[in-house]
Amino acid sequence: MTPSEKDASLILDASAKALRGITSKWGYRLQESDFDEIVALSCAKACSAFGSFDPVKASLETWVARITRNTLLDFLRKAKRAAEPTEKVGEELTDKEADIPLLESESLSALLSAIGSLPKVHREVIDLLSEGKRPAEIAPILGCSQNAATIKCFRARAALREKLSSRRCK
Repeated sequence: MTPSEKDASLILDASAKALRGITSKWGYRLQESDFDEIVALSCAKACSAFGSFDPVKASLETWVARITRNTLLDFLRKAKRAAEPTEKVGEELTDKEADIPLLESESLSALLSAIGSLPKVHREVIDLLSEGKRPAEIAPILGCSQNAATIKCFRARAALREKLSSRRCK
């Protein structure tokens, strides 16, 4: 069930009001573009889930505020993950691998070539990992359990590592 135009307008207002309240209460400072993006995402989520809204359990404002809060937390988690990759990459590399210069023009083409030569399943997993997704987020996309997604991620990384190391040896 989709909301009426009036309900959609109420959802938009409630989402913006909730986000202002959450950010001021928790002390988050968002750029205007981030604020607009979070409001838009939370409105989209609320509108798509409008059929599950039960006015007996909560008011529309409370229901939208919860969706907005969860959208904000997801947004902040993704922003944090986007800021972390260089630290995590350095931790996962062995000393020998850390000495290899990362992504020079030759190594970038070698990386793209190695990814292209992987089986389709591994390429899909590598693409999802490069988007910053974790196994828990990859599992529903691949239609498998989180443990299976973790294994697929490990195997895809190992296959890519093998392709890259065999290209270095040539």
